[in-house]
Amino acid sequence: MQNGAMVWTQSGLTIYVMFNDTSSPGWVVAPDTFVEGEPEVDFNLQVPPGLLQPRRGFGKLWRSDRPLQQRLGWASTAELGYTASVQSDSVTGIRYISGPHGEIFALLPDQSRWYREK
Repeated sequence: MQNGAMVWTQSGLTIYVMFNDTSSPGWVVAPDTFVEGEPEVDFNLQVPPGLLQPRRGFGKLWRSDRPLQQRLGWASTAELGYTASVQSDSVTGIRYISGPHGEIFALLPDQSRWYREK
């Protein structure tokens, strides 16, 4: 995404949305409500050159939540499938999600912000 990231986890059908701006919340969790057979994209939207429309569950969430859409912007790359691991630190409450390129997304428990570790 232009201004953040989205990660889908199969367990719980969950979408993590992480924003790059300084507004609150810094990240949110949303259910993936996409059902096979629903439209994957909205062909009526004018996608800016060099960008993409989020697809499937990401797209359904993005299209249905205007404030989220405005904060994230358009997709800057195509979706990338990988096996993500999600762990929570029982002491700090930080939630860790593995990224597709070996990075780790660390989400603070108060949802104020997130950061990327290499």
